[in-house]
Amino acid sequence: MPIDSSTGVIAHAIQLAVAPVFLLSGIGGLLGVMANRLARVIDRARSFESGWPQLDADARHAARREMLILERRRRCAAGRSITARRPRCSSASSS
Repeated sequence: MPIDSSTGVIAHAIQLAVAPVFLLSGIGGLLGVMANRLARVIDRARSFESGWPQLDADARHAARREMLILERRRRCAAGRSITARRPRCSSASSS
C-alpha cells in the first residue's frame, strides 16, 4: 500500500486530539492522590480530637507537634490540588 503525503498530517491531527486526554487524566490522578492525602490528614486530626481529653501533658505536647506536621501536610495537599486544577480550568474556558 503506497504511503500518501496526507498520512503525516493525519497522524499529527491524531496526536493533537489525544494529547489533552493524557493531560487531563494525569491531572485527575494527581487530584485523586491529593484528595486522599487530605482525607488521611483530616482523619488523623479527628482521632486526636476525640482522644484529647484522655491525654496527659506529655501526650498532648506530642500531639500538638504532630498536629503541626499534619497542618503542613494539609497545606501542601490543598495547595498542590489547587495548582493542578488551574491549567484544566483555563484550558476548558479557552475552548
